[in-house]
Amino acid sequence: MSETPSAQLSSLVGWYFPFDVVQTSYKHTIPTYCPAREEAIPILDAKFKDYPAFAIRRTFVTIRDRGGRERRFGIFYRTDPTLPLNESIIHVWPRIKWRGDLMVVQVGKRTPFVHLRNSDLAMLALNRFTASANALIRKAVREEKPTSIPTEMLFRSRQRVD
Repeated sequence: MSETPSAQLSSLVGWYFPFDVVQTSYKHTIPTYCPAREEAIPILDAKFKDYPAFAIRRTFVTIRDRGGRERRFGIFYRTDPTLPLNESIIHVWPRIKWRGDLMVVQVGKRTPFVHLRNSDLAMLALNRFTASANALIRKAVREEKPTSIPTEMLFRSRQRVD
């Protein structure tokens, strides 16, 4: 009789920016859960703590270069106009303004998530995501409507995607 594989805990390296603690290091080991016969899933509650009123959301950001090569990043976040500016991200990249938590992981080609390797493209994905999302948030607030941030975003880059 063959055994059924059991679930395992593992981890991957990604970026995490909590809004309520200023930290100088943004690379974090993110715990993952590997259900039997499936791929690693980030355990978001291990990082996103203490604010259950704000849902954790996800957007996949694809960066495509002129040659059509792509890299995908998963951006997990909580945001609300009432939350304070994220000082952790401002400490690292002063141009990015965000209210709430942010986590960035790289999407694999054969597995859902892999260790974050391409920092330049991850930074580009994070920059483009926050600029687009903030514009949508400002518009929703101005129009007194709920905010709707897409679950998929595609941006082009002049930078070569390897």
